[in-house]
Amino acid sequence: MPAKISFLKFLVCLALVMDAGTINAQDLKLWYDKPATKWVEALPIGNGRIGAMVFGGVKNDRIQFNEETLWTGYPRNYNKQGAYKYLDTIRGLLFAGKQKQAEELAGKEFMGLKSNEGNRDAWLKKILSILQLKNNPSQPGYNDASWKTMAVPHYEGWETQGFEGMDGAVWFRYQFDLPAKWIGKDLKLDINKVADQDYTYINGTLIGSQANADARNYVIPASALKTGKNTISILVINFTSKGGIMGYKDVSNHIGVYPVNENAQQKLSLNGQWKYFIQDIDVPAVGQYQAAYQPFGDLNFVFDIEESAVKDYKRELDISRAVATTSYSYNGIQYQRSYISSAVDQALGVHFTSNKKEHQLYSRVEQSS
Repeated sequence: MPAKISFLKFLVCLALVMDAGTINAQDLKLWYDKPATKWVEALPIGNGRIGAMVFGGVKNDRIQFNEETLWTGYPRNYNKQGAYKYLDTIRGLLFAGKQKQAEELAGKEFMGLKSNEGNRDAWLKKILSILQLKNNPSQPGYNDASWKTMAVPHYEGWETQGFEGMDGAVWFRYQFDLPAKWIGKDLKLDINKVADQDYTYINGTLIGSQANADARNYVIPASALKTGKNTISILVINFTSKGGIMGYKDVSNHIGVYPVNENAQQKLSLNGQWKYFIQDIDVPAVGQYQAAYQPFGDLNFVFDIEESAVKDYKRELDISRAVATTSYSYNGIQYQRSYISSAVDQALGVHFTSNKKEHQLYSRVEQSS
């Protein structure tokens, strides 16, 4: 599902804002010298009803916006009697670094009523029924010619590959050539993290399955390998949040295979374009204490500009004024874009200016939802 700020982190921010009177207004600014490339890097503005994430791109200025009526789930009563009594205790646990205890207490006493959950076991049984077919995606001879490709691994989830908000069951397939010097040896398959659950096959043989956040280091018996090309097939089950074959946060550390009891430095990299097939995205509902605020759409202001000629780039969020700005110079002219979400006017506004008349760069607006 789309990323959102957790309520517990909001409590910490609220506590900091309450103490903001002791901080100079000049310090209440966030600024960066590059545009945002990910949702979590964009700068937030909002008025309680309309919110937006400002990416601050120069050539393509993306603004993702939402509105209070667009949520996941269904209307229900979130109120939990006496929740306020636990607020100070939760804050204390957070400031003491006791995140797990704070989450457990908040879930039990503060976060309201949990939504209904779907029948996960029945759905998973339906998904796994594909393995009963003689010719199924786990088999090396399966015809995957019509499948598309996706970059694997993807540490921030398959959302970074164009599947934002997708949960479900997805098959991945990849082939590697077995080095002659490895024939007759057991190998270790190191794919590190998978979200949330995997069923991993080599040439049709199941070599491992986990339903947790632990690293996947499976042993491939020599009997499951063959001379020449070998097929890896992985069914990834993802119920919520980002999903996929995540690999390592350190991108220099590749997923791969290497002989058991030998140096991992000899790893044969499996990073690359894997074939994939989306089996089912109609996942059972996951119980939530709070619904997720959904993206309503994207506004893209596309400018006729050569990015390599841009100088003095800066994007900033002035928290004391609730104004985001993007500024830069181009061909000797200073440009600034300001973004607000007005509570008085109940509107989202963008203002483009330059320090010379009739020099505002031509732009077009593209909208998606």
